[in-house]
Amino acid sequence: MRKQSGFSLIELMTAMAILTVLVLISAPSAIEWMDNAKLSSATRELLSIVQECRMHAIKENSKAQIEFYDGTNTFLVKKMNRRKDELEWKETKHKLPAGMKLDASLSFGRDTLIYNSKGLPDAYGNIKITNSRGTTFKVVVNSVGSTHIERVLN
Repeated sequence: MRKQSGFSLIELMTAMAILTVLVLISAPSAIEWMDNAKLSSATRELLSIVQECRMHAIKENSKAQIEFYDGTNTFLVKKMNRRKDELEWKETKHKLPAGMKLDASLSFGRDTLIYNSKGLPDAYGNIKITNSRGTTFKVVVNSVGSTHIERVLN
């Protein structure tokens, strides 16, 4: 008698059905995880940019500012450099990834955060980023210029 090796068609179909069910169950979780990872990454990048602006203002003994444009989910970073007797502004525009929403709620109704040469902000408050699923993180800027990230619980 000949020894059979391999799998029968029924066994292969059963394995494929089980695999399909597992993929269907895990797909929504994987998509949610990816959305939250993008949100977390965008928030950390914004925090890094805010901290870099503060450090630049102190180091260069000048000003640095970030202008937030909520409607377009963009922000413009402006850094002042002192070169001998002239002042020069360096501008960099940033845009949030697709599916993210920006909401800058700074004090005094401002949409611009300006750091002076001592690293103190002229406004303080929250800069919120929300993903398409409604999960929100915020970068908190306090009155002495320090910053941190908080998750907003719905």
